[in-house]
Amino acid sequence: MAELPPNFTFIREIRSRPDGVSFAGIVVSTKGIRATKGTHSNLEVVVQDEFDDASDSAITLRYFCWPEDFPDEPEVGDIVFVRHAKASEWNDKMTATSNWELKTDLFIFKSASVPIVQKGYAPSLSGLSSLPHTSNREAVLPKESELKVVLDRRMRSAVRSKQLKQQPSQSTPSKPTRLALIKDLGINVFHDINAQVVKIWSENQSCTDIHVTDYTTNHHLFWHEEPNLEDGMQSRWQGPYGQMTLAVRLYGVNAQWTNDNVSVGDFIFLRNVHLKLSNMNKLEGALHEDRLHPNQNDIRRLLQQSAISEIQKRKADYERQQNAKFIKNEPKKPSAKAAAKKREEKKQMQRLQRELEQKEAEEAEVARSGVNPDVRARDPEIKLSTLAEVQDNSHLNTNTMNGDAMKLPFINTKYRIRGRVVDFYPPKLEDFAHSMIDPTWNPLDVYTRSSWEWGFVLLMEDATASAGQQPSRIRVIVSNDDAEFLLKMKAAE
Repeated sequence: MAELPPNFTFIREIRSRPDGVSFAGIVVSTKGIRATKGTHSNLEVVVQDEFDDASDSAITLRYFCWPEDFPDEPEVGDIVFVRHAKASEWNDKMTATSNWELKTDLFIFKSASVPIVQKGYAPSLSGLSSLPHTSNREAVLPKESELKVVLDRRMRSAVRSKQLKQQPSQSTPSKPTRLALIKDLGINVFHDINAQVVKIWSENQSCTDIHVTDYTTNHHLFWHEEPNLEDGMQSRWQGPYGQMTLAVRLYGVNAQWTNDNVSVGDFIFLRNVHLKLSNMNKLEGALHEDRLHPNQNDIRRLLQQSAISEIQKRKADYERQQNAKFIKNEPKKPSAKAAAKKREEKKQMQRLQRELEQKEAEEAEVARSGVNPDVRARDPEIKLSTLAEVQDNSHLNTNTMNGDAMKLPFINTKYRIRGRVVDFYPPKLEDFAHSMIDPTWNPLDVYTRSSWEWGFVLLMEDATASAGQQPSRIRVIVSNDDAEFLLKMKAAE
């Protein structure tokens, strides 16, 4: 077996260490990538590095990260190596788990892309420095000593291929990508989909949400309530109703192409959609960029007329059922008092629904933008503004009584911004609190109930600036009351 790089260890010798463990091996069993109850996904594989005594040379690896940060899903026979995983004992067996503080790195080398080097032959690694692999986004590139271990594991996987047997598991994900109707979509699989677009929403060019349907029903989807025919009010959702619509989040090239080329009502083909559970335990899709082919677009217009005709036929059947339901349930004209009560109840329900949707949208935006959820604005109802809007407020420009133009130094108004702190003053944090008996801070010796108070300045930068654009900056003076609201503590020595 090849000499291991510094800080790496054989699997049979793995023990818990404060700085984590690093190892390399061959995938002998996999449960694939699965969604967790939170916002992350989990990859679980069994990795083995020696085959003379398999009982001590295999370990279960559980790797957690954001879905879009995952390397390609490994298969049995692929080579992996891991840096700085947390080792622990469970059921008398050692397991390895990714850890945010240790900054665990995971590398996947597809078996077919790694050359087989005969034992005893020392190849030149100058041509292998770009050996094809995938990894988590923040991983440091592999070193030559690590590539030697990868080559050794590839040689052993070829010699011991009969020993690489898939362990039985309760959840082995579907490997092949295939065309499927929405009604047949499952969880933690990849599928191609033909569908019609019913809604598009985009916050920026790099991320777009679309809702698509092929007019088949899947009971794992979100339920869209039909409008109440009795009050005659229009529903915000225009259909189809029930559980026929799949929400898909598009990233990168897929999002950009959709923003430029797709409209509501278009028929489209989506390739290799990752189906998973949302935070509300509802089926949703994600279409990420291909890591090996970042310019590859996996969404395009559906041109196959037979596929379009099938969707249109199901749509016509759905609309006939809806029309029949409308005629059957056409309500009698209610009294004026009953109608007014219904309208008021409907308005109240709509207000509650809007508040819930706004809360969910804000939580999703916080998760997506990386905003610290523990920092909240005192007046959250104020509309979000950019720093440029604060600095270039048109109300600063006015006229004197003589009609001459003038610019006010400030106006008394409140703003709510989303920014990041890039600097602060005083340069020492302990100087943020000031003594009230210090004449340089309190020259008028103003009476106060506290002998200390806060006072500091933050240099803020606009967090919503576009890529390549110089973000606006502004100095924000934080007084005592505002600092207590921010820091949840009173100033003290």
